[in-house]
Amino acid sequence: MAMSKGCTIALVVFAIFVLLLIIGIVVVWINKDKIAEASLEYMTKAAEKEITANLPPGYTPESVHSIIEAFKDGVKSKDIDPQEISRIATAFQVAIKDKTIDQEEGAHVLELIVEALPPGTIPADSTRSVVPALDSLPVVPDSL
Repeated sequence: MAMSKGCTIALVVFAIFVLLLIIGIVVVWINKDKIAEASLEYMTKAAEKEITANLPPGYTPESVHSIIEAFKDGVKSKDIDPQEISRIATAFQVAIKDKTIDQEEGAHVLELIVEALPPGTIPADSTRSVVPALDSLPVVPDSL
């Protein structure tokens, strides 16, 4: 029994769709590094712009820029653990969810980046000047 004309057309359309899907997958696979680099560039530009617009205390636009650049370099050179990159990307997505990054969210993203970077990657003056936590201050006896 032969296939009807409509069934043959549907089969040809399906075969073309599958072929285009395979070609698309191959193109993405071949260009995955370029796509990843473009995504990194877009994400870091957006993060830098948003964080600089509402600068966290203790940071300057220059320090934010140097931290972001060190992050990009660390990702490109594979010096940063992929799990850390994922954590930073998730923190950025959560921070930008409401279309803006406030000072606390910006500081959190920057601190995650600094923690993920290998030691000595960024200049010491680029990091936030941290006020010591109350727990780390020496205890003074009440009898004084």
